[in-house]
Amino acid sequence: MRSCTLVIMDAGPLIKLALADQLDLLLCFDLKVYIPDEVYFEAAEKYAWEHRLPPTADKLRLKAWVKAQGRAGKVSCPQTLVGETAARKRAQGDYAPGMKNHRKNTGELAAHDFFNNREDWGHPGEPALLLMDDGPGIEKVKLQNLDVHILSTYALLAALESEQQIESADAVWADIERGLPTAQKVKVDASVRGTSKRPPSTKR
Repeated sequence: MRSCTLVIMDAGPLIKLALADQLDLLLCFDLKVYIPDEVYFEAAEKYAWEHRLPPTADKLRLKAWVKAQGRAGKVSCPQTLVGETAARKRAQGDYAPGMKNHRKNTGELAAHDFFNNREDWGHPGEPALLLMDDGPGIEKVKLQNLDVHILSTYALLAALESEQQIESADAVWADIERGLPTAQKVKVDASVRGTSKRPPSTKR
């Protein structure tokens, strides 16, 4: 795969890798990592915001990691129109925890907004690696000018095991399941060229 960047397309991979304390695995491809603004909010802040609770240890770990890697130039959190609109609605109280009215899937919408307009944020518009957790997510908003390879979280771990970057994908997944028992091994690992059709996925 002629990848030039890694784009996190929804919050799931960040949530899972933070639970397992394995966020550095996102750097194993030696690619610039893009986390669109609302994907970051959903992964790092939304739960605490919705429940009016302090952030948990895994969320603090994620926030610190993004800040550190951002300073190092390895991670970027571009602002999107979707993310700016959602942030404004939260600030104005249009979205409020007590009302339980925050629009769902704003992270995925923001990620597609970023990818379809990526030249506006400095992305060179070349082939990219997309990391997703929601298998059907690619069907929700059409991606334009596709030349991408899509991985789910478990497929990422399996790829890193095959490249001997980690000893065992299942061992990392076991750490994820300890923090998130509902996690499912959805394996999406496929190239997509010139179409928005979702590649086949398998559950293990």
